[in-house]
Amino acid sequence: MNKKNTRMKEILFSTAGISIMLAVVILLNVIVSFASLRWDLTEDKMYSLSQGTKNILANISEDVTIKVFYSKSLPNIPVNIKQFAKRAIEFMDEYVQNSNGKVVMEMYDPKVDLDEEELAMKYGLQGMNMIN
Repeated sequence: MNKKNTRMKEILFSTAGISIMLAVVILLNVIVSFASLRWDLTEDKMYSLSQGTKNILANISEDVTIKVFYSKSLPNIPVNIKQFAKRAIEFMDEYVQNSNGKVVMEMYDPKVDLDEEELAMKYGLQGMNMIN
């Protein structure tokens, strides 16, 4: 009977240990997902804003809206354009993050015959044919 109780305790403790470990991992994942940590590990800090730019962003007196028109849903966009667009959007997001709410970025995916396409045309933008 003693061996049976010992075995039950081992199962209970191992199940409890796994459950606690799983809960800790999920909790850490949630905490990290809310943190906006960014590290620029490039030698020249080419993906970081300069202190002068940060000072300008901190002292903006009026709200600024950056409107980004990028047809990311189109399947025929070349990979180099997709990579450049991703880097450009991430860099503009640095402006948003460092502006204390003064800079806002709006993303538009203009599709034929939709409001986003009309808005792009209102700003004088035209679509480009992309070939892989």
